[in-house]
Amino acid sequence: MFNPEMFTAPAPFWEDEAVATRFLLHDCSPEVVRNAFRCLRPEPGMLGREVTPLDSWPDVPSSYIVCSDDRTATAAWARRAARERLDVEPIEIPGGHCPMFARPGHLADVLDRCA
Repeated sequence: MFNPEMFTAPAPFWEDEAVATRFLLHDCSPEVVRNAFRCLRPEPGMLGREVTPLDSWPDVPSSYIVCSDDRTATAAWARRAARERLDVEPIEIPGGHCPMFARPGHLADVLDRCA
């Protein structure tokens, strides 16, 4: 269940490997989870509080990759955000929140096509 207080809590919440695995790395092998967890940095909680200094998005080409099984930013939310915020049709790939760990080759192919 979503707990909005976890975004404003003073302590980072990715310090727990089980929680990180459930929400970020659930589609990775145990070996990848161990290695990826060592790369994660504590979430400072600023994401939902920090205000951008931009008045508008820069006029540059944009793409948005949606991970269909993401447990952190759901695919439904991400599809809507791509259309509403960037005015682009999202590119959907299978998997969870961290495709750079779970399927790096597939992600690299998609990024190459975006470039």
